Amino acid sequence: DGVVEVFSLTNLRIYQKQGENLSNQLVVANKDDQLVFPDEVTLEKVRKAIPLVDLLISQDQKTIGLIFRIDDELKFEHKANSEILGKVKDLIKALGPVGADCRMVGQAELRQAILKYTLKTALIFGVLCTLICVAVTGYVFRNITVTIVTMAILGLCVLWVLGIMAVLRVPINATTSLSFGLIL
Repeated sequence: DGVVEVFSLTNLRIYQKQGENLSNQLVVANKDDQLVFPDEVTLEKVRKAIPLVDLLISQDQKTIGLIFRIDDELKFEHKANSEILGKVKDLIKALGPVGADCRMVGQAELRQAILKYTLKTALIFGVLCTLICVAVTGYVFRNITVTIVTMAILGLCVLWVLGIMAVLRVPINATTSLSFGLIL
């Protein structure tokens, strides 16, 4: 299903004293089907020794985290990560406390956020360029018919560029979105 490994406080092990022996033990103990967190001093030592613990539990111990290692082939695919998040949300809803929530952060999510921001920027930039073109052509030609024809020609140019980009599978990103302003 795409998940290679899961890290959490419940499967994180450190060397601790147990009686007179030093052994590899879980950070969060399971006693009588209840999770028992270590005392503040031990948890602080674990935080200093393993920086990853800051991603697994907040300072106030009210927010916990899970780290999923995703298969390398799927780590950039937003759809696969969304399916994993859906399964995790279902598990948390079924097994977690009432009102628990979860979010996902990772390469695919960051990439999706950048794509969304880029498309929003391209739309705003395109609308602003169009308004400037309308104002300039209206001022230069002082004729509404010529302004409309000029804007129709510019609109067809942008449509052609979008079509060529789609055929050549050129994605819209920060660099390619500037081409629309250059065309206008």
